[in-house]
Amino acid sequence: MQNAPLVQFPVGRFAWGAWAGALLGIAAVLLTGGLFYLDHISPGWAVLSLAMVCLAAALWMHSGIRRTGPFWLVWDGQGWQCWQDQEGQEAFSVGSLSVQVDFQQVLLLQLTCNSSASTRPFQKWLWLYKGFAPAKWHGLRCAVYSRQY
Repeated sequence: MQNAPLVQFPVGRFAWGAWAGALLGIAAVLLTGGLFYLDHISPGWAVLSLAMVCLAAALWMHSGIRRTGPFWLVWDGQGWQCWQDQEGQEAFSVGSLSVQVDFQQVLLLQLTCNSSASTRPFQKWLWLYKGFAPAKWHGLRCAVYSRQY
């Protein structure tokens, strides 16, 4: 599809992320405890492993505190933009967007934004879910897979 329609898709918090992180942390703690109980690792390695899990949890929680609010991912027919408000008064251009995972109802996108005078370059990963805006989902998928010539 060459000319995808104009799309304005809301990007919010992906609720599964917190549960997945908590489940992964609990699994790591249980695995470490089980290996220690079965004498497959020494007490020093068990303590080091648990300390690493705690450090990862602390860093993950700290990054969640600075999380920005909702924004809109916008395709205008020429390129991608991120809008901080629905009217597009606070917007920045997206250098490139690529699909990393596609489960039909859920997309994992990688955004790469180029630097400008006011911002530095950054990369952002977004989980988008059809439930955020079901009526706009088809248009978003068309725009994500459209090619620019």
